[in-house]
Amino acid sequence: MSKNLGTIVSFLIYSLGLAAVLIGDLFVAKFFDNIFVADWAFIKSAMMIVSSICLLGYDVLFVRDVTLIKRYLKRFVIQAVLISLLAVILINYFTKYSFEEIVLVYIAVISLAFLNYMSAGSRATHNFWIAQLSNNLWKIILLISVLFYTLSSVVEYYFISILLGLIVAFFTKGFIPKEVDESYVSIPLGEANKMGFYFLLTNLTLIFAVHGEQFVINLYGDPITSSYLFTYFSVFTPIALSVNGFLGFYYGPKIRKEKQFGLRQYFSFSKKILLFSIIITPLSIIAGYLYMRFYMNSAFTEIDTSLVIVLSLLCVVRGVYVATSIGLGIFGTTSSLSKSAALFWVLTLLYIGLIILILKYVNGMLIPFGIALASLLNWGGRLIISNYFTIVELKKIKSV
Repeated sequence: MSKNLGTIVSFLIYSLGLAAVLIGDLFVAKFFDNIFVADWAFIKSAMMIVSSICLLGYDVLFVRDVTLIKRYLKRFVIQAVLISLLAVILINYFTKYSFEEIVLVYIAVISLAFLNYMSAGSRATHNFWIAQLSNNLWKIILLISVLFYTLSSVVEYYFISILLGLIVAFFTKGFIPKEVDESYVSIPLGEANKMGFYFLLTNLTLIFAVHGEQFVINLYGDPITSSYLFTYFSVFTPIALSVNGFLGFYYGPKIRKEKQFGLRQYFSFSKKILLFSIIITPLSIIAGYLYMRFYMNSAFTEIDTSLVIVLSLLCVVRGVYVATSIGLGIFGTTSSLSKSAALFWVLTLLYIGLIILILKYVNGMLIPFGIALASLLNWGGRLIISNYFTIVELKKIKSV
């Protein structure tokens, strides 16, 4: 498959996966009760968080050194098994799932971790369509299952979908590099472990920034707030966030191969992403309003406009963050990665603490607004931190 055709196909698969998630989330939000919706959001966030942790930051390192894909595989298998086991023990402690459901969660988390590994490896080797297939096929299967089949629990929907996605993705083998570009410098495992650890710390905060509010809300035991925020995020933000997400997926490996990329190129790239985010965000919001008005039969006055405004700003900030995160991921040194990771964790702990305070001391409709505002502040802080350290590193490179 040619590179241009592969890019087009990867975008189509990516779009189908995002559409599947969006339709599935909206379907669940409309036709199921608050308990089911909260459970759906919790399982989804838990799967994403734990499966990402299993990679220990190596998904970013694969872009820098594709030889790590093979060298790291055995260690990954061991850590995925152990990390997933620890996670399900914690989930079992805080929730009321049956033993059978906990076993299914365990298998699903490991399977999703392997899918993430395959996707990261395929992306690093520029097999973009295979990367997207590994990352999105299970989401399409999940949509089909929730639309047309009745299962006994949320866990079963995710287990079946992820396992089937893994079986299909395994046979593509696009994550195994066939040849190594000379521009890739082999990173010693010791150095890779250090960098991977800092990437892991950063990725953990990123996961909490994306999924953390649902995780905390459900652990706190507030299904109504969980369902309300889940619905608004699902309705108003997916178009803007999904398109910007693909830009990050696509441009990371391409910028890595650029022979000349300095401050001037970084600023130009960031401005383009900002402009694109400003254009795409209103389209996402308008689509959300149309959905609420004509599908959910909500009058204009019934829509939480203040929450929508915060989500609009959040979309723009997260769009620009794509450029800064690419820069830090590709050009960050061990020193800058360690410092930025530490600051990300300070920010994340403040964010989680703020959510808990809001849940405890704020009442009524101010709760979802306050949590969304906390999320916006968290993303704004991430943007400032990643932009600063990217500039620090790029100043060391002669700008063309």
